[in-house]
Amino acid sequence: MQHPRKTSDSARVKPIQSNSVSAANHTASHQAKQPIKPEWLRIQEAVRVFGISRSSLYEMIAAGSIKSTVLRKRGALRGIRILSFDSLAEFCERAVKTEGAGL
Repeated sequence: MQHPRKTSDSARVKPIQSNSVSAANHTASHQAKQPIKPEWLRIQEAVRVFGISRSSLYEMIAAGSIKSTVLRKRGALRGIRILSFDSLAEFCERAVKTEGAGL
């Protein structure tokens, strides 16, 4: 059976006393934070965020409907395909407007 360790007053942990102004500022800045909108998305992220299939994204890239580029090292054949978040959002907005116009 173990006995609890006795501690002296100087060894006890004292609560941190904060300045109420800095605590209020911290809370306000924490509440003001909003998710950061990325400028570019990888294909997999675009599928998750916009709900558009991978094959549809590649079709839209081929048609020039959305902005896209490939990041690769000089001379490399393969790279990372990224898509413009804004161009995808604009494409979705145009699709909603044209779909609603046909009703």
